[in-house]
Amino acid sequence: MRSHYEPALPRASQEPRSASVTSTKGTLQTIGVYVPEAMHETLKALAHGQEKKFSVLVRELIESAYERFEDATEERSGRKVLDDYALKVASYSGEQSQWMARLDRQLSLELKLTAKEYGRSASQLIGGLLAEELSHSLQARAETLSNESCAGVEVERAQAAIAAIIGPQVGKLADYVELPGKRKLVSEVLVGLVQAPGVLLGKIAEYFGVSRGVLTQAVSLNFRNLPAPSYKAPNGRPRMLTEPVSWEEAVRALKLPHDEEAKLLAMGE
Repeated sequence: MRSHYEPALPRASQEPRSASVTSTKGTLQTIGVYVPEAMHETLKALAHGQEKKFSVLVRELIESAYERFEDATEERSGRKVLDDYALKVASYSGEQSQWMARLDRQLSLELKLTAKEYGRSASQLIGGLLAEELSHSLQARAETLSNESCAGVEVERAQAAIAAIIGPQVGKLADYVELPGKRKLVSEVLVGLVQAPGVLLGKIAEYFGVSRGVLTQAVSLNFRNLPAPSYKAPNGRPRMLTEPVSWEEAVRALKLPHDEEAKLLAMGE
């Protein structure tokens, strides 16, 4: 059976609001759900983590999972798909936990018809759908954490590489990014004191063999790690910084010949 679920619109959205209009809660129906306690707790933890009401999260997961189920049955037997879902439910431990899922009327009807078609109870179908969607949600979360961890390692490596060249070796980097003789300016960019234009950050990232995003994070962390970030323009008094100095201010502070200054300012346009 192939159907397309479209949530029913509350009457309040179709007609002018009046005292006689009933609550949108009337558009929802309840279905009893029995799943292992560990699965119930996982769902509650996910709702808490996403700062959603448990009933809202469950409704969203079921709606998404049912669409996923319908897509899966285009290529596989619905019974086999549900068998796989049942295995995921069985992977959770604990006694059966009973609670009520509140669903849109139309979806509730489709779920009951689908359950009957494949010889399942509505509770078994919903439990399987939730287990499948939990599997996808937790996998996506794990991948996100893994990516964040990898990115964190790359940022630390970039910071170490920057720290290793601070000093005389910055001159080589200045030459590489086509800013010969601007060692001080390049150093200020590396420690985060000066907000560099994207084109310059790209060249510096290329020099260190990292992505521009990683370099940007590394430079930002360098600034935040400075004990008392301050900036002193030529012939000026130093001032404490709460954010990096603009590229324009840093360039103008160098008091360069007009054509050279214009060339550097153009990098920031």
